Amino acid sequence: MGQPTPGTEPTLEDILKDDHEEIDGFWQQAGELRARNEPLTVSFYRKFVGALDEHIEIEEHDLFPFSRNTRGEAVQHLLEVLQTEHREIRKLLGKMSSDLDAGRLPSPDDETELRNILWTHNAREEGMFYPDFGAHFADTPEGRKLTDEVRARCHCGHR
Repeated sequence: MGQPTPGTEPTLEDILKDDHEEIDGFWQQAGELRARNEPLTVSFYRKFVGALDEHIEIEEHDLFPFSRNTRGEAVQHLLEVLQTEHREIRKLLGKMSSDLDAGRLPSPDDETELRNILWTHNAREEGMFYPDFGAHFADTPEGRKLTDEVRARCHCGHR
């Protein structure tokens, strides 16, 4: 995980990358439990769906508007791509939730589709959006305030 240097606070990039890893871990655990037909499988799928939905909520309602308002055209296209991917991800999370509510495990096809989207989406966030945010806002009062707010909401160990 992206642990900060001792004596320093984690950056927003550290927190969000670690949240990606934590969420991926929930999904991996759900898959391992599913393979063994364990009763906790549904609970880990729900944990995964809820954590990923909350992560998207943080980005959509906190980070993207802040970045759009301060960086404008420089990030407009990237944010549009990320938001389109978020809609696709949320559609699949909704299907997974519906399956779970109906007493079924998520469809393997839906999981494959979600995995394919997340693979490129997370690389885009971690390789472009998070570093851009850090480069422009990490040392500003607004950036530090937003980092503290995100830290309080993420599922990773930076709380």
